[in-house]
Amino acid sequence: MITVIGSANQDIIMQLSHLPLPGETVGEGLLSYANGGKGANQAVAASRTGCSVSLIAALGSDKTGETMLSSFMDEHINTEAVSLLNGHNTGTAFILVNREGENCIAVAPGANSHLQPQHIEAAHSLVSKSSWGLMQCEISSETQLAVIRLLKDLSIPLILNYAPFREPGIALSSGITGLVVNELEAGELLSSPISNVEQARESAGVLYRLGPKWVIITLGSDGVVLADDTGIHHFPGFKITPVDTTASGDAFCGVLAAGLDKGMSLHQAIERAQAAGALTATKIGAQPSLPYQSQIDHFITSTRR
Repeated sequence: MITVIGSANQDIIMQLSHLPLPGETVGEGLLSYANGGKGANQAVAASRTGCSVSLIAALGSDKTGETMLSSFMDEHINTEAVSLLNGHNTGTAFILVNREGENCIAVAPGANSHLQPQHIEAAHSLVSKSSWGLMQCEISSETQLAVIRLLKDLSIPLILNYAPFREPGIALSSGITGLVVNELEAGELLSSPISNVEQARESAGVLYRLGPKWVIITLGSDGVVLADDTGIHHFPGFKITPVDTTASGDAFCGVLAAGLDKGMSLHQAIERAQAAGALTATKIGAQPSLPYQSQIDHFITSTRR
């Protein structure tokens, strides 16, 4: 079983011809709503591959939270550690997407900010049954540290998706089994921008030496770089025409954890995670675009890199 610890949001999506500049109004937008949030997205992505998944998250005690909780159950996710918090709104993200599939996102965290260390401690029994933990950075640093301590005490491997990057953040350590970041997040962690595969290879090596057992840097269409005890490896990307890159990274992380939970090698799990991320970018919306196992299988066999 995978336990995902993280955020859950309602996404309000606006498709536009181009992303507005400061002070600019862009009209003729297309509005839609979808469930999102990095934690929830990754839990759904893993569950759609057939994995057993539990989610630790906080929702508001509003209609949105109740609807989202029901949707997790529909996705066959264990929700016993999902809290509905009185007096708080469910997190909300405003997502602007241009014709090239690029986006910019603003988040009001709402109940996500109130997922506390005590919620992690209360889920001890649930977490102890896990084979992998998966966490992101849309929850407080104190809660992230509580997760790292608990999983380390239970000898359960943890994948940390250091996204979004923010200051102050938690330090990388041996309590993190796998680190997943995109090139922007890796650059911010190291205060050194990444603009090509060779720089990503160098940065992955530096991050690996900070404590994780392996480090993955995702590079969009340029693929993925992995640093582990066997060296540094580059995996080319799948060729697609992106529509909306929202949740592509979440699809990658969820399917990566699912592959490892199923006993795949890290290299095998990365290929499937890349396919899931690419597929997600071909559709609008976060959770509506996350692929199922059969779609990933078909994509891998039918799409050239």
